[in-house]
Amino acid sequence: MPEKLQVAYLSTYVPQECGIATFTEDLLRGVGADRSQLPGWVLAMNDGTVEGGYPPEVVQVVREDHPEDYLRVADWVNDGPVNLVSVQHEFGIYGGEDGSYLLEFLRRLKKPAVATLHTVLSRPTPGQHRLLRQVAAGCEMVVVMSRKASVLLAEVYDVPRAKVAVVPHGVPPVPAYSREEAKRAAGLAGRRVVLTFGLLSPGKGVEYMLEALPPLVERHPDLVYLVAGHVHPKVRRRFGDGYRRTLEESVAHHHLERHVRFDPAYLDKERLVRYLVAADVIVTPYLSVEQIVSGALTYAVGFGRAVISTPFYYATDILAKGRGLLVGFGDSRALTLAVYRVLGEPGLKQDMEERAARYGEQLGWPRVGARYMRIFQRVAGPAPLAVPGSRGVAG
Repeated sequence: MPEKLQVAYLSTYVPQECGIATFTEDLLRGVGADRSQLPGWVLAMNDGTVEGGYPPEVVQVVREDHPEDYLRVADWVNDGPVNLVSVQHEFGIYGGEDGSYLLEFLRRLKKPAVATLHTVLSRPTPGQHRLLRQVAAGCEMVVVMSRKASVLLAEVYDVPRAKVAVVPHGVPPVPAYSREEAKRAAGLAGRRVVLTFGLLSPGKGVEYMLEALPPLVERHPDLVYLVAGHVHPKVRRRFGDGYRRTLEESVAHHHLERHVRFDPAYLDKERLVRYLVAADVIVTPYLSVEQIVSGALTYAVGFGRAVISTPFYYATDILAKGRGLLVGFGDSRALTLAVYRVLGEPGLKQDMEERAARYGEQLGWPRVGARYMRIFQRVAGPAPLAVPGSRGVAG
């Protein structure tokens, strides 16, 4: 094993407005948190939306829809001092059918690779099924962020269990200032704050939380629902700002202007952390059961907040053992009743926050980065892993 492991990360990357770009930046910093590890290099996927330059850790750029770029960057890795490639996989960030250009990179690559899978579908299309099996075959190890994802890999995709590691999504440090201080800084002093945040898209289910608000604000006139984050860039390119306008029309229809605030900016970490600390309740009313990871939900739990969520796969994992409340998909009345409970039962709210905070202690990026580092060291070690079918992408 090399004295200092040199890791290259193939992923979208900041300043691209993408959750995986932010995840990769945090992962790179987390892996290097003990200062014995070099920060690493980034092989940045670019879909044409990045304006301006990248930070200095980006050493190569792969244009999403240019297959020759994948081969060029694989050759750069093969010829350079890189010991291992960390591949962040999401179907939407690689070119070709179902993201198949990634396979060209893996076929060309001569260095070991570890894939982090951000989506694992229980009912994939034939193309998605084939693609994910081939990605797993082309990497020495696969990392997922929930137990459910590891089960799906074994049962749906026939990936050997010995090849799969479960490592949670990380969270940034929780600051020392109080909830009331955060509310004052955010212009929300004296308000009960219900928060939904992240890149907006129709699958977020915000409209159902808006429908849940009228009876809530009758009982709690100081309540404000903060929807923080702008429309996902790919949604905006395809549909414009129609989804946001629909939400604004719903606010007007229900006469909720005093009780709903939209922050349409892309959330930098400072603003995001302030909103997390200010929140009394965080709601993730997402509409797809298939969501296998959620950075927003991880942050909510990691910051010790009372959480209400629909029962998508990741939520059922992370909110187990009383760490949150689950309500049905698209059920506004259930959302109303759940928020009633949390705001009306101080003992319940305190218990949820304490349980979430205890679980969140393991989610700091330095601890998560250390777990990745152990996987990277194992993969880059002198002896190959004894996992059946551990490497090889079918042509």
